[in-house]
Amino acid sequence: MVDKISKCTVCIFVSLIAYPGFAQTDQEFFKDCGYRCTPFQSCILGNQKMACYYGSASVTSGGIVFKDGSEFFLEWFPEPEDSSTSINGAGHALVNDVRTWYRILKAQYAKDDLRCIHFYKDNSEDVLFAYGNC
Repeated sequence: MVDKISKCTVCIFVSLIAYPGFAQTDQEFFKDCGYRCTPFQSCILGNQKMACYYGSASVTSGGIVFKDGSEFFLEWFPEPEDSSTSINGAGHALVNDVRTWYRILKAQYAKDDLRCIHFYKDNSEDVLFAYGNC
């Protein structure tokens, strides 16, 4: 687990590079993406598609920043080896300190191995947010 000071540092880092404003074009938004950051054009937040990026803080943590300024801090943790979830491209992560279920889906339009990671509200099928090539 990442301690509170590390979380705060990551949040500050993501916040500093993150919020250029919703009125900007995607290209202007991505200019602030920075090092260890991956931009995505078609992320999902609630029922809206918009640009976002994933900023890696470490091997097991990072943050998602959406163009409208919404942010999510992620801490990945491995599933037990006997679990079938990792085989099926699903598992759990902490999202803003709440254990959250996710599923990795292949993009419908993709010819190659492009993925979209969906995070779900309260272990339901309601998507909280998704990032990647959605």
